[in-house]
Amino acid sequence: PNTTTLRSALLSPLYVNIGIGMRYGLDKQSKEIRHRRLRLTLDLSPLSLNYRYVANSKVDVGRYGIREGKKSMLDIGSTITSIMTYDITRYISWNSRFKYFTSYDMVEAEFENTLNMMLSQYLSTRLYLNVRFDDSVSPDSTFKYFQINEVVSFGLNYRW
Repeated sequence: PNTTTLRSALLSPLYVNIGIGMRYGLDKQSKEIRHRRLRLTLDLSPLSLNYRYVANSKVDVGRYGIREGKKSMLDIGSTITSIMTYDITRYISWNSRFKYFTSYDMVEAEFENTLNMMLSQYLSTRLYLNVRFDDSVSPDSTFKYFQINEVVSFGLNYRW
């Protein structure tokens, strides 16, 4: 439903995650199928800081797991991040990102997927799905701690 309640604004919220750890990278080009390529990075940070900040005082800070009367929250924990780009063909690619942070009191996980398709020289489409789990916020009546965002978009392409 439409509402006049402000849910977010510029830098409201701001998420920053900094960690110390290691990275594994993979880049494989197919020898059989032209333009097929897989790129993968995996970051493991056993020690990381997760900072949340809400600059706008009209935004409900409890919606982002921040205590009432505060504007920010700092958690110490560990983070796992994986980013994958899979070029299926020259015209179809799949981007995926998985991020998992835990402070051992709460869990924050995101799984983001984008499928990009060039339909013709001038038309393209994008399918986007983002699933987020955060048990530091108050649960929703329908999805509990899950947040889901999906987008289907069509675009016009022109190169000169």
